[in-house]
Amino acid sequence: MPPKRKKWLITIALFAGLIALVAFFFLRSFPLAELKDALKAVRPILLLPGFCLMFLFVLCEATASSRILAALGAPLPVRRCYTSSLLSFCCASITPSSSGGQPAQIYVMTHYGVPLSTASLTILVLSMSYQCSMLATGLASYALLGGGLSSGGVGLLLLFGAGINAALTVGMLCVIFLPRVARTVIFGCISLLCRLNILKDGGKSVREKAEGGLQHYAKGAECIRRSPKLLLQVFCCTTMQCMCMMLVPAVVCLALGMPGQSLRAVGTQAVLTLSTAAFPLPGAVGAAEGGFLNLFAPIFGADMVAPALVLCRGINFYLFLPICAVCALLSLRAPVKQPA
Repeated sequence: MPPKRKKWLITIALFAGLIALVAFFFLRSFPLAELKDALKAVRPILLLPGFCLMFLFVLCEATASSRILAALGAPLPVRRCYTSSLLSFCCASITPSSSGGQPAQIYVMTHYGVPLSTASLTILVLSMSYQCSMLATGLASYALLGGGLSSGGVGLLLLFGAGINAALTVGMLCVIFLPRVARTVIFGCISLLCRLNILKDGGKSVREKAEGGLQHYAKGAECIRRSPKLLLQVFCCTTMQCMCMMLVPAVVCLALGMPGQSLRAVGTQAVLTLSTAAFPLPGAVGAAEGGFLNLFAPIFGADMVAPALVLCRGINFYLFLPICAVCALLSLRAPVKQPA
């Protein structure tokens, strides 16, 4: 069996095992019969806006990607970027720390004729903007709702998630806006690995690849730095993307007949997303469910928080994931005319 296929099979098996484990512990606390009775009161038609929000979530990212690529001289229609974002969502959901999402996006962009280095820079800018949006919305929501989120060590969980995301954001900002700093850090790490005998031959091949990558990033980053309007547009797109995810619990509130809790649910989801985003688990499985039960219990009540969890995670993860996979695969099967 090829190593790459074996790696993916192990990843999918881990993902399935985590889901099974979460389902086991979840159903121990909330029997299936009780969940069915609670869900009977839900009007399915009222959940459709939640799926619309998730497709809009992908569209916001695709729009931002298309704008960045156009600025870098490798234009790609939004519909092509939409395929890229769909596959990214799938791969990010089943790999630890969402590590498979960005390579998947780069693969699709190169499949449509975008140079590899340009696709990489696009994903870097997109990721930086999304991290900034997630930090801003999560911390602002905690500042507004902090008094109602004081139980269960939420503050520590948020500090961990915010710290990891802030560190990633600073690193990406350095690569784009402070290339000398990034160069010093990267080559410093390579030297350290050489001293520890992890890299052989003085890390010559790694240094050459790093040098080539930094030179290309410098050219593309110069284009980005000269386009503050572009950065603002991308930030607006990624902020809308974050809001689409956060509005899903508000849709569930309406479906469960709790419209008065909608605004609080939006802020709580923002805090939960930031807190669990850094967990090294596929799709933050386990952490997201546990955090939801803890944070949303005051909103939905002890009797309805489990049905609310099933609906929210069903819309924004468990059901949307296979839908994304099917749509992405169908799009990729269509013939592509490569640019001359």
